[in-house]
Amino acid sequence: LHFRMADVSTRYFKELPPLIKASGEAWLKDDDFRLEMTSGEIVLPSGKLGKLDKGTMAAEDIMVPETVAQYTFDVTAPTQAILEFAGHPSLNLIKKSGFDTTKLMGNAKLSGKLAVPMMKGPPPERVIFSAEAKVRDAALEGALPGIDITDGVVGVTVEKGALEAKGPVKINGVPVELTWRRAAGPGGKQSAVIEATLDGEERKKIGVDLGEFLRGPMAVKADLADLADPEGRIDIEADLSKSEMQIAAISWSRPPVPKTSATFVYFNKGERGR
Repeated sequence: LHFRMADVSTRYFKELPPLIKASGEAWLKDDDFRLEMTSGEIVLPSGKLGKLDKGTMAAEDIMVPETVAQYTFDVTAPTQAILEFAGHPSLNLIKKSGFDTTKLMGNAKLSGKLAVPMMKGPPPERVIFSAEAKVRDAALEGALPGIDITDGVVGVTVEKGALEAKGPVKINGVPVELTWRRAAGPGGKQSAVIEATLDGEERKKIGVDLGEFLRGPMAVKADLADLADPEGRIDIEADLSKSEMQIAAISWSRPPVPKTSATFVYFNKGERGR
């Protein structure tokens, strides 16, 4: 059996947003069913729309007591629409992300996979969702206190409930490489790693003004192992191979020396914070 369809409205899982204006074709051969969608729109509760670039649904041995349906879909939409979809209660991927995501701007392309047992009311642990997304022109005002993120090209991966976002962005106008992770489960631990090479002016922009003590470029890796740490601990590795150091008060100076590095811990909150 083979048939085509156009301008169809349908639902594909529970309360997830409906698919409208969909076109595609389907095949049923023996006990195997396959559906391929070539266009459509996903309508979110807010009224925002996501454009379905392509989608598939496959189910084998549909006559057995339990069959798992496999869905794939590619969706293009403004970032806020993708976030609304990911935050839907049936998926609940971004709950308590630690950021005010209502301010996250950009344009996103999401490639997702959904595995669902074909039964009435499948238990949540049997519903498996994974996705990859690319967000362009990503911007997040006030991502952290005193920190604005702009001009990002960020890849986002969702796997087994854990999230990772990684890519080049600008923090307060300074180009850096950002990696943000959130572990699976309620209240999953969040961490971030920021890597950049900074000159004096760029250090000032992100709040690290070393004054006359250090001149020249400095490669830095800042590891925020727990974004919920009440002391705001940041472990920092610095490559000082191209940096000049001096302490004018004691007439001490040191020119750039290859293989010079430093490691230290910075606390931006709590009793030890600055």
